[in-house]
Amino acid sequence: MKRSLLALGLALFSGVVLAGRPTTIQYSIVDLGLLPGGGFSEALNVNDRGQIVGWGSTSTGESHAVLWQDGKAIDLGTLGGTSSRAWGINNSGQIVGESDTATGDGHAFLWEDGQMFDLAEAGPFNRAFAINDRSVVAGHFQSDGVLWRRGMLFDLGDLLVGWTINDHLVVGGAASFGDQIHAALWRRGETIDLGTLPGGTFSAARSVNNRNQVVGESTVDGTHGFIWEDGVMLQLPDLIQGTGATFARDINNRGQIVGESVSNQNAVGGAPHAVLWNDRNSAPLDLGTLAGTERSTAAAINDRGLIAGYSGAGGFTGHAVAWVPVRKD
Repeated sequence: MKRSLLALGLALFSGVVLAGRPTTIQYSIVDLGLLPGGGFSEALNVNDRGQIVGWGSTSTGESHAVLWQDGKAIDLGTLGGTSSRAWGINNSGQIVGESDTATGDGHAFLWEDGQMFDLAEAGPFNRAFAINDRSVVAGHFQSDGVLWRRGMLFDLGDLLVGWTINDHLVVGGAASFGDQIHAALWRRGETIDLGTLPGGTFSAARSVNNRNQVVGESTVDGTHGFIWEDGVMLQLPDLIQGTGATFARDINNRGQIVGESVSNQNAVGGAPHAVLWNDRNSAPLDLGTLAGTERSTAAAINDRGLIAGYSGAGGFTGHAVAWVPVRKD
């Protein structure tokens, strides 16, 4: 059922794009399921082929990196330790993330063709967060942003971490500027300060697309999602204006943005819901939750509009989900 719903939704959405007819796009939420015997899962990224990655618990209580494809949850294993997590996937199906080793160190990994490879050149405690379609990997070693490219390791200068990378080798993350940490880009060896929302003291860049549009969050009277483009940072609208608990997690090459925002300021923690901004000027669309749950977050969106994330009651109790775009005439 999961497979047919995903396939149907993507087929319908492709028809919308190709035909170009005026239409309304709605989203159907699909439970991606768990590893055998597991009780928790979370999706963190999705590629344009509809492959989704993240992590989930196993029957023995460990946490392993997961690939969801063809209606199945596939355990990607570890680098010899007890836990792993998949953060990024490109359109070739290469996956990156982090894993414990047998000695307990945390190492970045690259998974392809059924095998997990240790990207340990950086030294102990390193993680890989993103991989672009040129197979360049971004992440960090301790408090230094790094790139893995063609078997070589490159330092990202002042960037503390590389959370995202586009196909033009522009890396997004955060860097120290004076006594504050700001969202930043690394491009051709230069670190670019993206600043904060007016009056803010902190910001971080979570995603950069191939148009060099950047999204993330900035703290000012709470936390607000932003989009940065051509030197200008703009605040994204909250679900409930003025609540100050909105995060922008990803932006696709069409300019669609996903994240989460407080949906009920009277609930514990504000009951954040996954949201979609169709462009920088649009109001957020509440994507809702799985039946019987009150929280959700959208972690990633591909260029076909397929969204991956999590829905649950909070903590390690929820399920990885996909929001599938479906045309409604």
